[in-house]
Amino acid sequence: MYKHTAKTLGAAALASALALTVGCSSGTPGASGGDDQIEITQWYHEYGAPGAKEAVQKFAADYTKENPKVKVKVVWVPGDYPAKLNSALLSGTGPDVFESSPVGERIFAGQVAPLDDIYGDAKSDFLPNSISSMTVDGHIYAVPMTDGTGMLYYRKSVLKDAGIEPPATMDELISAAKKLTTGGKKGLFIGNDGCTSGQLPKIAIWSSGQEIIKDGSVVFDNDRAAKAYEKMAELCNSDSLLLGAPADWYDSSSFIDGLVPMQWGGQWTLDEVEENLGDDFGVVPWPALDAQGTPATWYGGWHQQVSSKSKNIQAAKDFVQWLWIKNTDAQKKWATDFGSTAPVRESIVAEIPALTKSPGKDFMDAIKNYGHLESGVYWSTATETALGDALNNVVKNGADARAEISKAAAKATSEVERIKADSKLK
Repeated sequence: MYKHTAKTLGAAALASALALTVGCSSGTPGASGGDDQIEITQWYHEYGAPGAKEAVQKFAADYTKENPKVKVKVVWVPGDYPAKLNSALLSGTGPDVFESSPVGERIFAGQVAPLDDIYGDAKSDFLPNSISSMTVDGHIYAVPMTDGTGMLYYRKSVLKDAGIEPPATMDELISAAKKLTTGGKKGLFIGNDGCTSGQLPKIAIWSSGQEIIKDGSVVFDNDRAAKAYEKMAELCNSDSLLLGAPADWYDSSSFIDGLVPMQWGGQWTLDEVEENLGDDFGVVPWPALDAQGTPATWYGGWHQQVSSKSKNIQAAKDFVQWLWIKNTDAQKKWATDFGSTAPVRESIVAEIPALTKSPGKDFMDAIKNYGHLESGVYWSTATETALGDALNNVVKNGADARAEISKAAAKATSEVERIKADSKLK
């Protein structure tokens, strides 16, 4: 999942504008707030960006001002948010409204309410990729908040001086990384784990022109996926990758400090890179495997969901509709003030100048044209692990790529079948 970088804009103003008490215990969904006022709880994971907590507190307070009979209690959850959320939802003491990454198992477990009825005409304004990430059997189970993605950052001046064009295929990337490895510096950084960092086990398959899971079926058990892993092994064993960097791929410091002229990184570092390097950088998606492949990247973000066990489901849905569908000013603020992320609505993208020109526009185009959901509704941790293990065995142990792909596909198939068998949506 993508990370937020710290931004200080507006934090003090928001803090002084509102002082709400935020607890870390869940309470009972839909508990009464006194008299005839309904209280609904809304959970967030602990964002690191200054001002984020104050912003969501103000959103909640503004809603109550407009709807005095509904009090929204914001709960800022530190630590292992997914584990705490799962535990609370299973026990029936979880929040009425909560943010979540795309986790299909919660949908199939019957833990979240469908939200089809709150979109209205605004549905067409949301990026189709974002809507599809929480759709099962035609029903939408969440409202996306923001998306994020990864791109290959490169120094324009360094590549120009070396006579290198931004790589569009894996062979071009390998050639560029080798040529740029000079003077004791490596040409490329994609993570301290080598080829298994930053969604690369999945991106490699996508770059071959293949999907991983499509319409509830595993579809990557083929020679193209195996060829993609073989090409990753060629890259990772080319002695042109930076390993042991001071920070991992999700941090831009290695690129900014000139340790490498190319780095795989996230959209959340765009502001920091631009602040330090000006216009001396560009971004491209992960290169296509070959002429039959396609550039590729992942996308993913946080979504708002409503617990199916809430005692006030309609009130919870009304709040989500007000904040994440009707209140476009709040959505724009959330996408821009607390780290560089991708808005999920076309109308908001058009209102942000930085996203209508490069490099911001390049990120948005990559999501739309080459983006693949990082964890769809039939995804599981076991499937993620199987793909990572397969690529690791090919890269580091010289294992047969075709056999490793088949092994990973078998595990993914068993996971999809398990999710379907356990589904409570039948």
